[in-house]
Amino acid sequence: MNRHLHHNILYAAVAILWGLLILGACAGDEHQKMLAHLEELERQNLADSVMTNDSLAERLAEYFDHHGTPNERMRAHYILGRTYADLGEAPAALEAYLRAASCADATAADCDYTKLSRIHIQSARICYLLLQPRSQLDELCKAQLYALKAKDTLTILRTN
Repeated sequence: MNRHLHHNILYAAVAILWGLLILGACAGDEHQKMLAHLEELERQNLADSVMTNDSLAERLAEYFDHHGTPNERMRAHYILGRTYADLGEAPAALEAYLRAASCADATAADCDYTKLSRIHIQSARICYLLLQPRSQLDELCKAQLYALKAKDTLTILRTN
């Protein structure tokens, strides 16, 4: 009887570990799928395509808020902002850009300063449209700071 109980406990432990491995693999698959969607929207953005799929962009931002690195969260909210901007929703775009900037870990060695600079440039553009000159100037200063950290001299010159 004791031997039978030992085998049942061992079997249960193996079943739990197997389930955790499968769950981890599925979570990894989901993460890769969401990264692929994010990268596709980023390609569309770079190609200057009009971004209109706000439901996908919102889903990506929500997913990476819970499962992403600071850079992934920043990228997802930036794409959400670009989508709102293309849809003509300036206040929502500005909110998404500010959220993107707040997701960044500017102290981390792997911080994407180039993306962070672009976020502040886009924020400055929205502030201009919303007639907020002080906020626009603040965003341009932040864009220059992060462009400097990224060693992006072209952006530094363009924002002067």
